[in-house]
Amino acid sequence: MTTSPARCALALLGGLLVSCDGAPGLSDAADVDAGFADAGFVDAGFVDAGDAEDAGFVDAGFIDAGDAEDAGVVDAGFSDAGDVDAGDVDAGVADAGDVDAGVADAGVDDITPARDVCASGRVGLAENVGALGDPELVETSGLAASWLNPGVLWAHNDSGDSARVFAVGTNGAARGRFALDAIDAVDIEDVAVSLCPDAPDACVWLADTGDNTAARTDAQLVVFAEPFVDDVVADPLVDPLVEVAVTDARTIPFSYEGGAVDVEAMAVSADGTRVFLFEKIDAARARVFALSAPFVDDGTMVARVVATLNSPGVAIQYGRMITAADLHTTGSRLLLRVYTGIFEYRFMGAHDGGADVEDAVAGLGSLTATQLVFGPLSERQGEALAYDASGRGLFSVSEDTNAAPGQMLHHFSCQP
Repeated sequence: MTTSPARCALALLGGLLVSCDGAPGLSDAADVDAGFADAGFVDAGFVDAGDAEDAGFVDAGFIDAGDAEDAGVVDAGFSDAGDVDAGDVDAGVADAGDVDAGVADAGVDDITPARDVCASGRVGLAENVGALGDPELVETSGLAASWLNPGVLWAHNDSGDSARVFAVGTNGAARGRFALDAIDAVDIEDVAVSLCPDAPDACVWLADTGDNTAARTDAQLVVFAEPFVDDVVADPLVDPLVEVAVTDARTIPFSYEGGAVDVEAMAVSADGTRVFLFEKIDAARARVFALSAPFVDDGTMVARVVATLNSPGVAIQYGRMITAADLHTTGSRLLLRVYTGIFEYRFMGAHDGGADVEDAVAGLGSLTATQLVFGPLSERQGEALAYDASGRGLFSVSEDTNAAPGQMLHHFSCQP
């Protein structure tokens, strides 16, 4: 979402009254201990209320029951009996007879990358891997790890940009710009990579679903074959900041069961047969919608409600609004991002796609999310995340609240 002037928000947290006056950073560096170890509350600046975007947030010391401050990384769910025990989800998720290098391959084409899971279920502190190098990538609202291009992430801007995606190195470097010919986009909010809906190839999926006022009647998915970046921009004579035309993009228009919805988070099953859309709402519960193959472009598709989940995050204004999602290629784990942290849901066993993944997602309302990351506070308007190419770690990045380039790309590594 685009940024507009902020308004004041008051939140009573831990007995302390915090006033937000729209300053980009309400508390100075002295107020924030290196790993949020202050365990009271930290105010990192805040959001543009007009767009319901929490450009920062106040957290009341979201620390787990053991009081482990863990330098900002909260292992908040490993004591939860409902979560998958580290021993239950091994590197391969299922036994070796059913899993090829950690990814169940029954029914999923061989093009699906073999990705592992983090057996411990814990990630470390944010690692600064590099600032985003493309000067026009200023409101990064989605990330996805490439299937075909090692060391590449796909990213895009929020509303106000044209229909295009950016290839970004895992060090933040600009690797290419790809403009989608003949596609009119309103507000692209998330990106995923999976099999194409109608061919055994890798595709990039975009969710043109942003709708602050829940009034749009033209929500759509945009899908195109994943480009080989090095075939286009590896030549030193080719400027990675020159846009390359993508001519095969298709749109899949759809409506929502029950009327228009603001959606900023999308996850796609590895086999490309299920798309999950997560309602962005400042409430204790949020709906999950699904679209299922076959995908058609005649406008008749309806995203149906398949689950209602307990919104993860801190129960402050905007603190539980879902802004990004990523489904592990095994189908056994799901990442959700809210303005106050990054959370993971763990499904028992592996799911290679299709109806079994939809069944797993349908059970989200009975699952407890595990907090992987608190904030991070350095990402004041965090709306993008993705599992990395190994499947064991994750990347995240924030929009810039002033639409300036150079936001820091963060990586979180799996811990033993």
